[in-house]
Amino acid sequence: MSRLPALILFIVAISVTPALAQDQPSDIHQSTTTPSGARFEIVQSEVAAKWTFRLDRFAGHVFQLVRTTAGDYTWEEMTVAGRTVVAQPSRARFQIFTSGIAAKFTFLIDGDTGKTWQLIATKETLADGSQEAAHRLKRVLWNDPATGVMRHADAGYPVALECAREHGLDLPGIQG
Repeated sequence: MSRLPALILFIVAISVTPALAQDQPSDIHQSTTTPSGARFEIVQSEVAAKWTFRLDRFAGHVFQLVRTTAGDYTWEEMTVAGRTVVAQPSRARFQIFTSGIAAKFTFLIDGDTGKTWQLIATKETLADGSQEAAHRLKRVLWNDPATGVMRHADAGYPVALECAREHGLDLPGIQG
């Protein structure tokens, strides 16, 4: 009979531990409270550390932390299409919202107007004059339009079928 209290204590301890663990905050990504008048804020998504942003809270400029080809880290300004231009920024009015669901649910909001923009990180490959860049550009400038022609030819558009013939696209299932 002396083992029964120990067994009950053991069962209670096992059943309570998972419930307590769910209440523990995740410390994978850190956040801080920015002073109300602070111009800049760093925000990191709970989903992925690569979604780390520096926000100019006055003007709405958003920078993403990126790794350079040399392996260093730097802030790269993101394009926020249609963002409100603040002529003389003098107070905090912009905020970033990051979701714990997916990085695609990251938004910039103008606290004065409520206007909201979805932040999307895009990497541009610049033509630097190298043979490798020339090859990539040639492939993109051929494959992207050709794919559109193939899709339209497959849908039966006569102009797409003519374009495919004119440029020598190999469409065996369509052109026979």
